[in-house]
Amino acid sequence: MLTQSDFPWTQTLETTVFELAEWSFAEHGSRAALRDVSGSVSYEALGDLVSEAAASLARNGMGAGSRVAVAMANSRWLVAAYYALQSLGATVVPTDPGMVEEEVRRRCSRYGVDMLLSDIRDRSVEAVSFDEHVEQRVLREGSSEVRPADSWAPADALAHLVFTGGTSGMPKAVRVTNDNVVGNVRQMLIWRCGADIVRHADGLRVERLDSIASPLVQTSGGTTILVSPLYHAHALVNLTFFLVSGHTVVFLDRFKPNTMLDLIDEWDATYITGSPAMFNALCDVAEKGNWDLTSIRVLSSGAGPLSPSVHVRCVELFPRARVVQGYGLTECTCLVASPPLVEDVSAPIGSVGLPVVGTEIEVRTPAAELAASDSGEIWVRGPQVTAGYEAVEEAEALEQFRDGWVHTGDLGRFDDEGWLWITGRSKDIIIRKGYNVYPADLEARLQATGAVQQAAVIGVPHERDGEVPIGFVTRTHGCAMSLEDVKLQVNEDLLPYQRIDRLVEVAELPLSPAGKIRKSELRELWAADSTDT
Repeated sequence: MLTQSDFPWTQTLETTVFELAEWSFAEHGSRAALRDVSGSVSYEALGDLVSEAAASLARNGMGAGSRVAVAMANSRWLVAAYYALQSLGATVVPTDPGMVEEEVRRRCSRYGVDMLLSDIRDRSVEAVSFDEHVEQRVLREGSSEVRPADSWAPADALAHLVFTGGTSGMPKAVRVTNDNVVGNVRQMLIWRCGADIVRHADGLRVERLDSIASPLVQTSGGTTILVSPLYHAHALVNLTFFLVSGHTVVFLDRFKPNTMLDLIDEWDATYITGSPAMFNALCDVAEKGNWDLTSIRVLSSGAGPLSPSVHVRCVELFPRARVVQGYGLTECTCLVASPPLVEDVSAPIGSVGLPVVGTEIEVRTPAAELAASDSGEIWVRGPQVTAGYEAVEEAEALEQFRDGWVHTGDLGRFDDEGWLWITGRSKDIIIRKGYNVYPADLEARLQATGAVQQAAVIGVPHERDGEVPIGFVTRTHGCAMSLEDVKLQVNEDLLPYQRIDRLVEVAELPLSPAGKIRKSELRELWAADSTDT
């Protein structure tokens, strides 16, 4: 079995996010870089758009240290804005274009935003009281003959200020540096493509690693269908990885299974990333159609556990694909663990893989580090660990970031072969009669019955037991098994304190834009129903 020692890693590479993008524009030239609602644009043409946008933004006063909120749908203009601002040394603040104006005002005021870029024509500019409001025209009125300097930015300069998912509380702004993004993109290249970025006298190059014989992902091209919005950390960092590795990125503005399957067939897509909910819906539709899905080599799932049943369905419907789960968090730029994408390595179903090259993961209790196979809280150290939170109380920040390590709040364990398994969230633990109950375990058991597509278990107050587990589920289409029978089947193998108290069927579970289940909304729903009754 491959381990980190098989993947060469040099800790530092002096470069910036923009230099990676600029290299990609020149290296991949006439190849299609992006496809959006306006059609396709080549790498060379995308580079020209970035130059024009940078020159125009500079004339509008943006430069080193500026902060610019970008509230745009996935498109060439958003991509051009992001890399143009990187070339100027500005910090990008990715923003949901659907966010209400009052929240946009608060966010931009709180984080010192100097300019808002928006492609929403019907937004009231007067109601958004910033120094400047700039629409797409500003990204178009530049000249490719005017090019700002791109060499100023130190490695620790902020590339973007991105927000946590807010699935268990208010979103926090995470400070992501150029070093963080470059480091994580290199980790992705090594782990997925068996290649690394190397600096030579004449500039950067992406070079294959001799020690990795058969990578599944090539650096000479491929196509990905990108659904996740670029204001989410996972999509934003993966964008740079896909461009450096010469992929064509096809934007899908809203996930529709039929449309996505059409695009996979049309573009011979090779690499898809998404959430468990997305892959489940994709399988539901693919089973009934006649699409050619043999081009797909990698299906990469994140943002929550992929149930074994959905994993198996993906393997059956995408016959040449490697189906993998990864683990990451915004506080670590993007990726922390994943199975290496090489021909002769396959992770056990349910595992999130190995720590990516250059990354240390420890599983700890408050008292000491744990041995393999014991469950505890996951701590991470590596080049992708970010510069912490902005506008957060110092004590709260120190609780999360300490001595180069980030305390993730996730629970996990290593098995005897070194594979990492996520077992839950520390804040999700249900304490019943003094015993710990782990929602992730119950959710996996519910999905294993075959009667449940998605499951989310929360703890609710109980007068005698302290807390009891309540499960919210969506049903598998066509399954006649009753909720009571599902509960009985799951509970029969559990100790009394672990057993689910009640199941609630819902049409769909509330999801964040990243595809994570918003358990805070389920707690609110339960509290409201309890009050009504």
